[in-house]
Amino acid sequence: MAYYEKVSWPADGVLMIMPFDPALHEADSVSARAGCTWGDHREQARWSVVYDDGRIAICDAHLSAYATAELTGRHTARATSTARPAASPDRVVPLAERFERHVLAEVGRLQNRYNPTEFRAMVQRHGAVQATKRLLAQKHHTSYGFERLWELGELGASVEFAVCLPWFAELFGPEEIAEAERRLILHEFPLAERVAQAARTPPSWFHSG
Repeated sequence: MAYYEKVSWPADGVLMIMPFDPALHEADSVSARAGCTWGDHREQARWSVVYDDGRIAICDAHLSAYATAELTGRHTARATSTARPAASPDRVVPLAERFERHVLAEVGRLQNRYNPTEFRAMVQRHGAVQATKRLLAQKHHTSYGFERLWELGELGASVEFAVCLPWFAELFGPEEIAEAERRLILHEFPLAERVAQAARTPPSWFHSG
């Protein structure tokens, strides 16, 4: 993948946006052909975006949403995992906020293939916990986002899987957790194995007691 020679690339993951240039993107890719690759559509790309060593082409309509998701999701998650002290070291981060950071980071990780615009809007309106509760309340009905993640083989990035992680369990009731488990198992997701795998490297702030 070629580097764009007109600028100096930072090494610390700064998000950079510039007018679309096919030379920035991998040869013969959708991005190089000026197709917007954020989401499932193929609108004309107007911008080339760089984050870490990744490249994406994006249209006018989705540029603002992409930048917001990138800066509040993936980069926020990375920043909180570094050794630098937080601006307010005495502040206790609420569990609901940790959950929101987690699900937005998972969305950001898949941004080249998955763009849950409706879920992002729900999070903006209600917060990630309440948005998830609303989705789980739709019994026997999975969202488009869940089905899309299933098609991609990425149910580990679903809010249903996040609900099943032990460090977020107190945010949800037994029926909600059972519904999340039911959906995952019904779609042949190896739930017990993946929860056990995650539990081997829990977040640093989690203490099982």
